[in-house]
Amino acid sequence: MLQAELRGRAMIDPSRSVASVEYDDAPLRPFHAAVAAASSGGVFSDGYGLGIIGISLSLAAPQLGLSPVWMGLLGGAALFGLFAGALVTGPTADRFGRRPFFAYNMAVLAILSSGIGLAIAASRIGSAVSTFLLPIVVASYGARAALGTCVAVLAIGAVICQRWAPETKNVRLGARPDR
Repeated sequence: MLQAELRGRAMIDPSRSVASVEYDDAPLRPFHAAVAAASSGGVFSDGYGLGIIGISLSLAAPQLGLSPVWMGLLGGAALFGLFAGALVTGPTADRFGRRPFFAYNMAVLAILSSGIGLAIAASRIGSAVSTFLLPIVVASYGARAALGTCVAVLAIGAVICQRWAPETKNVRLGARPDR
């Protein structure tokens, strides 16, 4: 089929056993669409990062007590990070090769994104495990043992969360918040 499409436009390259085609005459293939989609991923990431920082800052500013100056500095820091990253990564990729550089970049991004996902999903994993185990514990040991275990886990979790949470790090457990 490719031969029929290229009839009259193919040029024979003596160094290769395959006919080569002019760039403008080459037919569009799924590979080209995949390359275009992958190439637009970086632009999409930059646009998403710049767009989401405005939404995030507007929602977090009242809770964090950010002044307009701080909001401008944080929004500008995102843009400066993209600019500085492009200045550093471009020459680095040119020096070591784009393919290994982007493969390394994607691996680091996947690992860090997985870490964020695991941190967010920790409570969901715990609730899924306990939802699965609760009927087994009730059937094996009875409702009293199951509820006692749940209360113990909740109490231990509350103490750990109270000690590790930054906003309650120096607050005594059971102390009333300032009004």
